[in-house]
Amino acid sequence: MKLKALATTIVAGGLLAAAGPSLAVTCSTVSTIAGWAALGAAGCTDNTDGDTTWVFVSATVPLTSAFSVTEIPFTGGDLYNVAFDFGIPQGTGSVGESVSYTATGTAAEPFDAANFDSNVTQGQGVSGNVATGHITAAGGVDVMLTSTNGGHAPPTGETSFANSLTINVTDTLVTIPQGSVFNAMNNSFQTGTVGGKIPEPATLLLLGAALAGAGFARRRKQD
Repeated sequence: MKLKALATTIVAGGLLAAAGPSLAVTCSTVSTIAGWAALGAAGCTDNTDGDTTWVFVSATVPLTSAFSVTEIPFTGGDLYNVAFDFGIPQGTGSVGESVSYTATGTAAEPFDAANFDSNVTQGQGVSGNVATGHITAAGGVDVMLTSTNGGHAPPTGETSFANSLTINVTDTLVTIPQGSVFNAMNNSFQTGTVGGKIPEPATLLLLGAALAGAGFARRRKQD
């Protein structure tokens, strides 16, 4: 009986060890930047197949801000949306709010394109907001996406770059006039072996998920 018990313990321990990698924290279980930051260098993985990892580096926005990662698979790759919703207006008449993080894909599906969007509430006749999404990686990848007046950068589609297994991202509010408030930032990234164009339905679905999931319904563009 003791031998049976010992054998059972060994088998159970082996199963737990084998299951270890599947116990990685998925980003869907993390709702705030603070919770994400608490994961440290391990970060969190996407919720579909765990082939990307997202690691917090630093932030000057409130750590209570909402954080989410959404994934839409498509033929030849995946599309990811990373959203930060500050919950309360940030940056009225000021600059410098930022979030930095790293993202790691797989050799089969490296990162190869991106889009950046700022979320700004502006009064009648007010303009002049500028925010940037800066992407760097080894191999000469250095992409600066500039969102003006709460718009997408680029306005449609994504900016392509050389395939990169790991990218470093910093989103920053550069300027904002008095009378405007900086509510959120939104990043999208494509992975794929051939850099295929993201199907438009997938882009629209992902944008819709970001708007609903991160509370972006508050967006009010300049009239």
